[in-house]
Amino acid sequence: MAMNDCHLFRKSSRYFLLLIGLLVPVISQADFMLSGIPNAIEKPLLEHLQNIDANCDAGPAASNRIIKQSTAELVLGLQALGYFNAQIEPALSFDKKCWQLHFTIALGEALQVRHSSIEITGAAAQKQGFLALLKKFPLQSGSTFNNDHYEGLKSALQARAMRLGYFDAEMLEQRVDIYPEDNVADITLRWHSGQRYLFGELQIDQQVLDPSLFRQLLSINPGEAYNLSTLQNDRIRLNETRYFELVEISPLTEQEQHGVVPIKVLATAGPASSYEAGVGYSTDTGPRLRGSYTRHRINDNGHQGEVSLLLSPVLNKLNLNYSLPWRDPRTDNLRADLSYLDEDNDAFESQRWETSLTENQLLKSGWNQSLSLTLTAEKSKIGQESDSELHLVPGISWSKLSADNLTYPSKGYSLAFALLGSSEQLISDSSFLQIQTTAKWITTLPLKLRLLLRGDFGYSFADTIDDLPTSRRFYSGGDNSIRGYEYQSLGPLENGEVIGGKHKAVVSIELERPIYKQWAVAAFVDSGNAWNSKFDAATGVGLGLRWHSPIGPLRFDIGVPLDKELANDDSFRLHFSFGAQL
Repeated sequence: MAMNDCHLFRKSSRYFLLLIGLLVPVISQADFMLSGIPNAIEKPLLEHLQNIDANCDAGPAASNRIIKQSTAELVLGLQALGYFNAQIEPALSFDKKCWQLHFTIALGEALQVRHSSIEITGAAAQKQGFLALLKKFPLQSGSTFNNDHYEGLKSALQARAMRLGYFDAEMLEQRVDIYPEDNVADITLRWHSGQRYLFGELQIDQQVLDPSLFRQLLSINPGEAYNLSTLQNDRIRLNETRYFELVEISPLTEQEQHGVVPIKVLATAGPASSYEAGVGYSTDTGPRLRGSYTRHRINDNGHQGEVSLLLSPVLNKLNLNYSLPWRDPRTDNLRADLSYLDEDNDAFESQRWETSLTENQLLKSGWNQSLSLTLTAEKSKIGQESDSELHLVPGISWSKLSADNLTYPSKGYSLAFALLGSSEQLISDSSFLQIQTTAKWITTLPLKLRLLLRGDFGYSFADTIDDLPTSRRFYSGGDNSIRGYEYQSLGPLENGEVIGGKHKAVVSIELERPIYKQWAVAAFVDSGNAWNSKFDAATGVGLGLRWHSPIGPLRFDIGVPLDKELANDDSFRLHFSFGAQL
């Protein structure tokens, strides 16, 4: 469900800083201009000049000094790029406001690598990760010499060594012999990794959780090869549990013995409880108020609890949940929920109590699996028909998300599958089986375009629509469904009223393009519907405006329904929503 939760933030006094800035005099700087070189090397050369003090007030003597300094910097910059025989011609010009320094550069031939002797010895000599670095930085014989590549290779070798526990790594020989008259360079690089250290004894300092539970939250195993990523991932995971205020995990290299390094783990208690409150708005549900109270540590066994409340004109929900670590405490939990929901939209009215028990588990394949058992007692009204139902619904679901950036992904996908149902043989008023699938995919296209594809499908095995509880029926229309139509206004009709369908299929295609900083425009087509026996697609098209805020995108859409009768003859509909795109 789309939402926009706006939290209050206290900002620093920007106006005071602005006033100070206005009072400080601004000294204009002269411009440096380069010509005769490819665009690709202009930026790095200008970076060499950015620290030169070239005030517009400088006199002739200072100008001569600036010319000498900037020429020397350009020589260094060109040599770093492999141009040792470049010719530089400076030219000074003046106008009423300031003076400019223009450099005409004749690059000449780039320096070629004549002989390249790069050798890795030690325990890392045949490790693919290190060998791949040699391919990433092309310094073989016959290639163009680039000092950044040379220095980058040395830095990359050392950085990777430190991450993987080769703490004794060192450069045995590093030399570049330049022969400007022949326009060639000889590279000699001998790097010794030494041995790879192992994880040693864990020195744990924490008084928050039971020691055995805390140990299970760590992936560090003494005797395994050292890897900094393991320490970082454990630190992130411990912080995400919200048990702790401060988490520090560090190798004690000074206590190393026989290639084994102890690991110190420090974790201090975080706040036992927290409160949250927010306001928001979406065109599906209208204005929203929400609040929650979370107990992060009920006991030293890692149990947690939360009470949350959501209020809106369409949906009101009170939820209590209790969770505890389960199986693998790093990724799995067991959760119990008790909820009351009061929903009143254009399709139906529903008041229901739900209690559920859910086991959440991260599978080795990377999929999240949830096994659930939900008991629902519901009173509902569709059109003029009222009903009371009781259903015990077991279910299983799988979900997976992959993205290069969760806030604003340029590529990624999310998939979710669910199978649930009930049986009259198990204290339920009716029998049904339901399959639900949701898929989203984002990729980047030429011309800075982003393509967003979405599909939402559901299928029910039930004798009649009356065998499906009101809250389990399918509807379409709204911010995250088919734009141009009201929220849950599409589906099978009975006596002119939408009664919901046994099946649903909705697809969406959207193209987005940035226009200015964090702003983008979008064009979309949504199509689909809910149905029982006959599928009649409803389609909406439109344009949108996006603001990619630091906490997620805000979406403003104008949807035009192509099926006016299903849209109650509305010519367009505004949609406003907030939330992650995957």
